[in-house]
Amino acid sequence: MLSQFELLESRQLFSGGVDASFGSASGAHFVAPGNSPVILDSDVDSSGRVVLVGTTSEKVQGKSHAEMFLARLNSRGTLDSKFGSGGIIEGTPKGIQGLGSITHLPEGGYIAATGGVLGGVSRLIAFHANGLINRSFGKDGVVALQLPPSQILRQSDGKLLVVGLAGNLDPDETDAFKAFYAFRYTANGKLDTTYGDNGRLFLNDALFEDTFNGTTTVLTSATLDSSNRLVITLASLRGAFMEDGEDLGGSSQTFLRRYTAVGAQDFPFGDVAGDVTSIIFNKGRQANGPGLPSHLGVSVVRPDGEIAVLARDNASDDPLTVTLVGINGEVGSHPVSANLSTLVPGFVVPGLADGSMTVFADNSMVIAGTIKSGSTRKPALIRLNANLTLDTTFGASGVMRLPTTGGQQEATNLALNTDGTFDAITLGARTNGNIPSDVRIDQLFRDDRPVITFAGAKQIGASETITVSIRGVNSINLNSLDDNDLRLIDQNDLRKKLHLLHFAQASDGTIIATYRISRSVLHAGTYSIRTIASQVSDTKNNSNTSRTIGTVTI
Repeated sequence: MLSQFELLESRQLFSGGVDASFGSASGAHFVAPGNSPVILDSDVDSSGRVVLVGTTSEKVQGKSHAEMFLARLNSRGTLDSKFGSGGIIEGTPKGIQGLGSITHLPEGGYIAATGGVLGGVSRLIAFHANGLINRSFGKDGVVALQLPPSQILRQSDGKLLVVGLAGNLDPDETDAFKAFYAFRYTANGKLDTTYGDNGRLFLNDALFEDTFNGTTTVLTSATLDSSNRLVITLASLRGAFMEDGEDLGGSSQTFLRRYTAVGAQDFPFGDVAGDVTSIIFNKGRQANGPGLPSHLGVSVVRPDGEIAVLARDNASDDPLTVTLVGINGEVGSHPVSANLSTLVPGFVVPGLADGSMTVFADNSMVIAGTIKSGSTRKPALIRLNANLTLDTTFGASGVMRLPTTGGQQEATNLALNTDGTFDAITLGARTNGNIPSDVRIDQLFRDDRPVITFAGAKQIGASETITVSIRGVNSINLNSLDDNDLRLIDQNDLRKKLHLLHFAQASDGTIIATYRISRSVLHAGTYSIRTIASQVSDTKNNSNTSRTIGTVTI
């Protein structure tokens, strides 16, 4: 039975919106440095700072030389003066033509990868939180890779999975010309030989051809579940040929595979006996048809263990579907799917990739893309409930249209923040399919409830003080702030109340509040900082949720 509060909450309209404290009401503006730059990846660290990487160029003696850049915006949406030079690292380390992917580390710092779509030598590079090279990682901060990486995945234990495409590294495993592999490294950059075959895991053929058959496969998505099992999404085109080369047609498939945390095929997974495969799309291909896979998908693993697959055909404006795959890979016996083109006419995802969809703790999902109306294209987000119905309390009737300042047409690269907000990059027209150099980053409220964000801890005399920012779609009710807002919780779940010391209101409406507790009532150790549900409210009677917002060590 629902509590009185839950019943009240279910009747409230939670629409969400742009967080104006990050940049402005139209987001934070970022222009990549150098000549003809391209943004290739982004991430948000545990302090709410956005990092962006890519490639740019500089002219030396009249010749253009490609080089990397790494930029960081602080939690207010401006270039972080404590990082690199004015928030940007450019051309260092020297000789690196670009960074194609990046992931943050919970303890601070970042791991970035070269190679991938950029070509050249493939490496992992570790950066401290201030942007300096972390020389304790690998050899002087660098790990040489055996393949160009398409993605870096960080496990919950700190180990790193590098997924990518390479030539045939193991002829005993496959006869393919090219194949997809995953390599796992320890947190300090050593190859983890306990994973797969001495640190390497064969995933799937990429290009196979003999006299009568040919297969082309692309790996479109890679993600981890809560047990550090690797889930990959692939699209494959199979063809058959006569001896004289006549094309007899074939089939196009989109399918998922899952691998255990030690790098073995997860045999309970899948609906194809012995193949550990969940097929979500299978369509015949006519003779002399397209030569590339025609149906692409990206996946996220929900907290309940089910896998949501967002898919469409090759063209950027093709209709979209979301399919739920069961915990054990069931598709045929688990036919839950949604046709987004029917739910939200005109909604498309031009840049379908990991980051086009994200999932919240309640198993609801947000998808980033574009709303089309005639020739007009605007960035937009939609949210689906756990059962794949449209969440009409989100935005306006389930669609959140984002600001178009600067000619933005598309939203992409979703990332969650620890305080419950989330970020999206918005952009104009793509450059050869890539994110252009001039973008905006919108920080977004998922609903109308106030958000409390940890801003820092400090010892003052015999007291420990905790400072937070409080903001929301509506103005905060200052009378709701009191001694019941926050708790410190130790590893034994013992709770200590924090007392409100003082607060002030910034020009954008954000409340900066400081709470205190006597250190004499605390023992040595690390405490989590937790908000108490329904304590802080706004002027429309929406109240906050309970959430761990940070830690403090005594």
